[in-house]
Amino acid sequence: MPRHLLDALDRSVLVLDGAMGTQLLASGFDAKRDFLGHPGCCEVLNLTRPEQVQAVHESYLDAGCDVLATNSFLAAPHQLAARGLGERAAEINRAAARSAMTAVQAWRTADAPRWALGSLGPGPADPATAVATVEESWCAQARWLAEGGVDGLLLETFTDTEMLPIALRAARRGLERARRPLPLFVSLAVGPKGQLGDGEPLEAIFDAFAANPPDLLSLNCLGDFAELDRLLVRVRARWTGRLGTYPSAGLPSGQPPEWPLSPQEFVAGLEPLIAKHRLCLVGGCCGTRPRHIAELAAHLDRPGAGLAEDDDGAEGGDFDDPSDEEPTLELEPGPRAERESTRESAIPRPHDAALQSGRKNVCE
Repeated sequence: MPRHLLDALDRSVLVLDGAMGTQLLASGFDAKRDFLGHPGCCEVLNLTRPEQVQAVHESYLDAGCDVLATNSFLAAPHQLAARGLGERAAEINRAAARSAMTAVQAWRTADAPRWALGSLGPGPADPATAVATVEESWCAQARWLAEGGVDGLLLETFTDTEMLPIALRAARRGLERARRPLPLFVSLAVGPKGQLGDGEPLEAIFDAFAANPPDLLSLNCLGDFAELDRLLVRVRARWTGRLGTYPSAGLPSGQPPEWPLSPQEFVAGLEPLIAKHRLCLVGGCCGTRPRHIAELAAHLDRPGAGLAEDDDGAEGGDFDDPSDEEPTLELEPGPRAERESTRESAIPRPHDAALQSGRKNVCE
């Protein structure tokens, strides 16, 4: 198999990892210590619990995924500044890249090269923040991730026609500053009726690509496979390039959310879309776990596909009081990671009310 990511995508269907937050939730944290006074900011765990972040990456590699995304979804300086962590943005992003690349390099073989993508999310910003400041923020994040050794950038869960062109321009500038001409992927989170977050139809997003399209376009987060099928038809009517998708494990219910699709049901919903829409990258979004990715990798006969241990029952308890007695459970690290029994705790999600998503690098 070719070692270059784009060559590999042109030859095979590659498997992306699943939700980061679901697995971090299962591993448990001390609310006061590990979040540095910023509950729910999973990106800060790159600094305080890097072994746990790396273990999540390893659990997906052990399941057979080809491509990881870094734990940096909301780690641009302007996003971290909104949570009082702006001055630690460079440190957080470099740690995110280091955890992912350490895992990837340990799992790479001749048959299964494995890759890591630097994740950039749309994330919140102070409305008073100037557009130029936001663009420079994403540019800096892209540079730090590229300098950290990632194999490409993934702008994911973008929802509108205003911010995506800014993020694309910023990411390209960041790669130029890092002097690393890496692949650039874009993934959209589209509403159930095919509308973007700003009310525009899905087709409006292609204006952002007119001058300089990304190397791959994807749809993520949606858990209704029939609707996802219809949306992919609309995308294919305008897009002939590399296409991917990483849906959620169904439509969530309850609080904290429960995701209904088993690994077998998840793959059964995704499988017919792969050939129909000529997909080259598939994986999981909210609620998907190593077992979902293992089932998908096995179905696609990916090199290194494995069966993750049962990870059911990882729903959270009480986040607010770390002294409460809570059940212990074991995160799913790969064979090169030390297993650690930890306490279960529920981590609040920063923006699920808006998207019911966040994606894998927020606490789904």
